Amino acid sequence: MANRSILVVLCWAGAVLAAPAGGLQQRVFADNGAELRNPGMGWVLHYYDNVPANYGSRLAPSDTLDEWPGLGATYLRIPWAWIEPQEGEYRWSVLDTPLRRYAAKGLPAGIRISCSESWTAYGTPEWVRLAGAKGYQFRPGKGIQENGPFWEPDYDDPVFLAKLEVFVKALAARYDGNPDVAFVDVGSFGVWGEGHTWASTRKAYPRATVKRHVSLWCKHFRKTPVLAIDDFLSRPGTRPVLVPGLQRASFDLVLPMGWRGREFVVRAGLWQRGSGGPKGRRQPLVDDGEATTHLARLRIGTDGMPTAIALAPAFPSALPKGVDVALRFAGLRHDPVQQPHSLKLDVEVRVATGVPTDAGVFMHLIDAGTGKETFVPRSEREDEELTQWLAEQGVGLRDDSILVQGGGAGYFHAAMAQRFWPRRPIVLESEHYGGSKGRGCWGDGSGFLQAVEDYHASYASIHWWPHEFLAANRELVRQINRRIGYRLVPGEVAWTEGLRLGGKFIVQWQWRNVGVAPPYRSLFPAVTLKDKQGGV
Repeated sequence: MANRSILVVLCWAGAVLAAPAGGLQQRVFADNGAELRNPGMGWVLHYYDNVPANYGSRLAPSDTLDEWPGLGATYLRIPWAWIEPQEGEYRWSVLDTPLRRYAAKGLPAGIRISCSESWTAYGTPEWVRLAGAKGYQFRPGKGIQENGPFWEPDYDDPVFLAKLEVFVKALAARYDGNPDVAFVDVGSFGVWGEGHTWASTRKAYPRATVKRHVSLWCKHFRKTPVLAIDDFLSRPGTRPVLVPGLQRASFDLVLPMGWRGREFVVRAGLWQRGSGGPKGRRQPLVDDGEATTHLARLRIGTDGMPTAIALAPAFPSALPKGVDVALRFAGLRHDPVQQPHSLKLDVEVRVATGVPTDAGVFMHLIDAGTGKETFVPRSEREDEELTQWLAEQGVGLRDDSILVQGGGAGYFHAAMAQRFWPRRPIVLESEHYGGSKGRGCWGDGSGFLQAVEDYHASYASIHWWPHEFLAANRELVRQINRRIGYRLVPGEVAWTEGLRLGGKFIVQWQWRNVGVAPPYRSLFPAVTLKDKQGGV
């Protein structure tokens, strides 16, 4: 795995202007729209995607996607059991074979090793369980079941953690600081390595568990970037709990391109979990129909800018008998510069004594023109303490859930990403393209572009068969290539008009990064002098 020098490709086109004073020739450049391959950014081929056959198995050994525009890395996400089937016996060829193939073409690999899967009985090697590690049989969608077909370790079990650390240490000895490895994920917690157990045991784990796993990977990978998983914040056990009295509820909302120019009524209420429809809702102080309170009118401008006007329902300091909740609009949080395509809607809530703590605040958007329910925003899952701690560890961030849902629920953790992207890379993974498209969540794919801009992503996944994905999304790929990562354009360049032996050659320039993220590495501009035949 040879060391390589780094070449950064630039994007410019321009015209020579009149020479300014001082004998300098001047040229103003504009972005030429070229789709570039540059280090530390771009599209990511999922060669292994938990299931080893997805999505590199259809590629011939000679097919390294040389013509895939903007391809920047490969991704090897595979269960631990496939790398260490017996204790101390490492099958590095599972990783090295595709890694070396694409590294020879300048494409480093991202790596995730998972410990729980929903397609094979043991993501963690079975020998770890036989060594005494505690775990649980589960059935996807049902949680822990005695006869479940899959096994997941207890992520706090000392035997599991000890065996895991030996493995991570061996992995780091081979790959940490390797120029052919772009990043590693903290994939040892949660089903598929996604930082949650919703599709496996549904067991709740505290922050301390997440910190333990992140610390383990950071301990051994000191050179290669380590990525935390956004769903650390939305694992089971993180749902907001209502208490009697005054509190605030917040909701995440993406602003799809198709919503521009539309207006909505924002309504909210309180519902008893496990029951659906108006019959399951608690009584609000102001009932504008179906046990909901109308809070605000939300308008999305034709330029995508949101505005909201509160409808100011009554909100007393004490609730009368027979009323479970009072609600009022508390504001809209939107950053048009750093996070232009998504926002948070805040609601002040006063809850009566005696309301069950598992009740939840809900929100609906009603089309102001038709009066029909358009969308149900999701209650936010933010954890300031954990987010701050992760940022302090110097990790990057990965979100695996873009366009799993569509419309206003296209993604949820762009606000979290603002704590990471100024210093560490962001990697975005869309839902499997075929699944997202089939459920109507993909649409025209513009939600993926919006996520790239809101998260300030350096990498975006090709989460499908790569040739098919490119054929179906060629224009989207082109648009994302002009925004993802860094894109360096010289706005104005001036240089000495004539060059004499022994004289000075002066160059003055101004550069702009028109991408959404920094390079995260030291770069410097260089000047090459060529003769009329192109010789250096």
